[in-house]
Amino acid sequence: MLEANLNQKTTMLIDVSFSEYSKEEGRSRTTNMLNESGNKRQKMLLRIRGLV
Repeated sequence: MLEANLNQKTTMLIDVSFSEYSKEEGRSRTTNMLNESGNKRQKMLLRIRGLV
């Protein structure tokens, strides 16, 4: 009984930390995508300024 209880708690902890990790992973991936699109936009603006 005690062993089963411990296993359940451990599994719950792993699930929680994994979902937290997934959130962080998703957040950093979104940030990277935003940075990339921001860099592209800046390069476009610089190119337009260069032409004008």
